[in-house]
Amino acid sequence: IAGCREIDGAAVNLKLFWDGQIVAMASGSTNSLPPPVSDLRLGSMEYATSDGLGGYLDEVRVSSTLRYVGAFTPERRFIADARTAVLLHFDSVTSRFVDSSMNALSGSLLGTASGANVCPAP
Repeated sequence: IAGCREIDGAAVNLKLFWDGQIVAMASGSTNSLPPPVSDLRLGSMEYATSDGLGGYLDEVRVSSTLRYVGAFTPERRFIADARTAVLLHFDSVTSRFVDSSMNALSGSLLGTASGANVCPAP
């Protein structure tokens, strides 16, 4: 899954990709964007009432630029480049995550997660 957000003046354009193919698009005003937050949440939302993601996180990359505008071939494992803001390889479950980008950020696991190397092979 890849989610892409492009801001063009006062408009925001969103695209959702599944296996490199666009499956959903939406547009709106930048006035509708929520205020910035200081933490990145993966698999849950601050206001959610459910248990969050019922699936696997294998690779997460946050980029400083728009990566995909049309169909693409998904990479099996991301490699950091100058446009990578955060890169997380979830090769095992620990309480700390290390960013593999040039920024070398770190994060903590909040809540529960289980399994090491349990993401099914393609």
